[in-house]
Amino acid sequence: MSDGWGFKKVQYTKYRITKPWTTDTQFDDLLLSEPARDSLAKFTKEAPPFLRFLKLITDVENRPRAFIEFAKRCENGLVVEKDVFITKDELMKCIWENGYSQNEMNAFEFAFPADYKFHYPGELFFACTGEEGQGLGHRKAETDADPFLSSRASSPVCAAVELAVLFDLPEEDCYKYCIRQRAKTPEKLVEIKYEKPKNLLSSYGICFLGVWYGFSNQVLSNAWFYSKTFPFGAVFYMLASYFYRNIREYLWKEEKAMIEGAKDRKDTGEELVHSQLKKYANDARCLEYVSSFKDEVQQQLTEYHIALLEQMRQRMVERIASKLTAIQQAEKAIQGSLQEVIVRELVESFERKLATDPKLQDLALKAAIEGIAGEAPSVDPVGAHFMAALKELEKADIAEPKPTGSGSIVERVSAVFQLREHEFLQSFTVSPEEANEVKQLVGKCKSGDKYDFSKLSEKDAARLDALQLSILDRVGYTTIMEDDVKPLKAVGPSGEALVEHVNNQLAMAKQKIRNARLTSFARETSDGLLPHLADSHFWKKLSFTQFVMPIFAFVSDSYPLYGSRRKPYMIAFSLLEGIGFIMLGTFPTHISAAFCSAVAEALVVETTAGRSMDQVRFSAEGIVRRILNPSPLQSAENVSDFITAKAVGSLIVAYLSGYLLERTSKQSIFLATSIFPLFIAFITFFMTDAGGAPSYDMKTQLRMLMEFLKQSVIWGPALYIFAYMAGPDYDDALFFYFTNKLGFSPTFMGTLRFTYGIAALVGVVMYRTFFKSTGFRKTLLATILVAVPIYLSPIILTTGFNRTLGISNKAFVLSGGFLIEATAEIQLLPLLVLTASICPPDAEVERVKRYHDSLYEKIRQQTA
Repeated sequence: MSDGWGFKKVQYTKYRITKPWTTDTQFDDLLLSEPARDSLAKFTKEAPPFLRFLKLITDVENRPRAFIEFAKRCENGLVVEKDVFITKDELMKCIWENGYSQNEMNAFEFAFPADYKFHYPGELFFACTGEEGQGLGHRKAETDADPFLSSRASSPVCAAVELAVLFDLPEEDCYKYCIRQRAKTPEKLVEIKYEKPKNLLSSYGICFLGVWYGFSNQVLSNAWFYSKTFPFGAVFYMLASYFYRNIREYLWKEEKAMIEGAKDRKDTGEELVHSQLKKYANDARCLEYVSSFKDEVQQQLTEYHIALLEQMRQRMVERIASKLTAIQQAEKAIQGSLQEVIVRELVESFERKLATDPKLQDLALKAAIEGIAGEAPSVDPVGAHFMAALKELEKADIAEPKPTGSGSIVERVSAVFQLREHEFLQSFTVSPEEANEVKQLVGKCKSGDKYDFSKLSEKDAARLDALQLSILDRVGYTTIMEDDVKPLKAVGPSGEALVEHVNNQLAMAKQKIRNARLTSFARETSDGLLPHLADSHFWKKLSFTQFVMPIFAFVSDSYPLYGSRRKPYMIAFSLLEGIGFIMLGTFPTHISAAFCSAVAEALVVETTAGRSMDQVRFSAEGIVRRILNPSPLQSAENVSDFITAKAVGSLIVAYLSGYLLERTSKQSIFLATSIFPLFIAFITFFMTDAGGAPSYDMKTQLRMLMEFLKQSVIWGPALYIFAYMAGPDYDDALFFYFTNKLGFSPTFMGTLRFTYGIAALVGVVMYRTFFKSTGFRKTLLATILVAVPIYLSPIILTTGFNRTLGISNKAFVLSGGFLIEATAEIQLLPLLVLTASICPPDAEVERVKRYHDSLYEKIRQQTA
């Protein structure tokens, strides 16, 4: 019996080594014969142990398709080469040499029996291309995870089909490694396919002639022997040798069946014993697992709490951001509606006055006749009415007059403004009535510094909850509600007691959550969020500063003080701004900052504008020469100096703002900031002011402005600048993408702003060095060609293509932002220089001009 289970039938190989008998294979030395891969003997192998192991691996690594494909390949058995394998001992040695942990070694120790062979191309687990211990790859960092699931994905020591599905190495490398392992033991023969002898008849013919020649002079050299005995004996020997294998197979059929059955029973018994051993393999570690269970649970609960708080923070940020966006959109809608209302009311008032005023009708008819005749109108009734109405609106406070829909223009505009303001306050603020109602409800349950909400009736408690939800939703705040905690449900009778106990604990926790929520809300009614939200003036002042900026610029340009148009205003409002920073905790003073910014920009334009009004008004040729050949380089220097000063200020603020906030309070920063406006007042004393404006009346100034704008060399560039500046701006959306989607920290956003400041300085330096003396058209064309691909860089960021290229999000944002900001400065500076160069001295305030021009153009279109 072989191995104690069957009869041992052996054959002698050509090396006189006995091997088990086979019908279609033979044995040979691996090093001497060097068999090809197709010459190796194959057999069909069942692979249930490995399939179970592979199932665990693919489930964890989320590769179900790999398991399905391999399982289909093993459906009718896995066909492998018999002697292309590594043994389990060789596998364990390779694992140990590559530094795998004891848990990982135990995984393979218990998963496969001791005599298991990892065949090529079916099961080889470790394949290499170098010497022993070389080229097997180096394992990943050790892990204490499940030993069946660790140290695979990054290790190149892998297998072909059966275990190669765990890794992605070519089967060719696995085959070479197996052959190398088998060549280390040359005393063991390999089994190859049996090949039938070739040239059988010619070989026996040569033997026949040799024997005949040898026996020609011997006793047996007679006719009978040579013609009968020897030929027939040779033929019978040949046939017996050829059919001997099949005869033995037929005669030993029953014994072979008994051997196969015994082997199957042996394999089944080993599999059962192995499965039972695996069940009790880790019993000794149960105590260790139970003792570490508490620490693991506590660690997981801590991580869960951190993740839960982070999720709540993210939800809060998104909620507040959406509410702030809604407030911004509402303010923009109010500003847009006011402009539309002013235009509509001016048109309607002109139409009413035209229908009832004969003098105005005569003036309008006269102006029309002069226009048809091609002459310049001596009077402009539309412009006069427009300017008179604007003066009335400028002097009036739309918040003070009694709003009415049928009164003067101021009263009708005031009615619309107060209606929009009331809607805005109702949508985003807390009314005093709601604040007082909350205080009354909280006063009923307050006892000392604590609150006992059980004193409230059911109706009052429900009303307090409703007020809290309404107020928090209105201001964009969210909190945890006790209804978010759901009770558990028992799935069987055995768990009812435990579920009931857990639900009782949840009820107590819900009561604590409600008390904490209402206590926090109640404290805000006396000192915190609610009083400020109930103050409607706070919200009025936020948008008022933007509304009065053009008015301040217009006043400073039209009404000189003590013979100067700049100095008195800059000194007064610099002092006001310094006082405002001191009082910034209670009173917003952005009005003074807006005025000083308007005056500063007006100064830049004035220093670069033409000195003669007649040259601008009546010399179109001079304007054309100034556009096509910008000879006054002083304009470029003045504008670039102003932009450089702003960029340096942005750099300083971006660098110091976060640093100071981490080390000092906001009040200290405001007090230090209040010193800087005083420098403006001090420097203003050394400034040369142009003096008062020319003494033209409003009608003459308006007519001069219209004549100036009618020239083609003016409205052409103006139209281009408008189209250039009116393009969509994705900065706000990209900012929210940086913070919400990419999760950039405030520190990184400060670094990005610092990079923008450096880019602005680089753009100004490049403009003054290379582009200042270049033609406007050449500069603009070159910058546009360069800017188009750079402006498309956010598409690469939002689609994630930069990560495909191996560029991180932060590096891409910093580099792309630097290029965009520098290119934008180089593009913008020629436009600013051109605008300042062709701007007449009486039209410096670009904001007011643009605002009034848009209103006047709409009135012209509706009254034409």
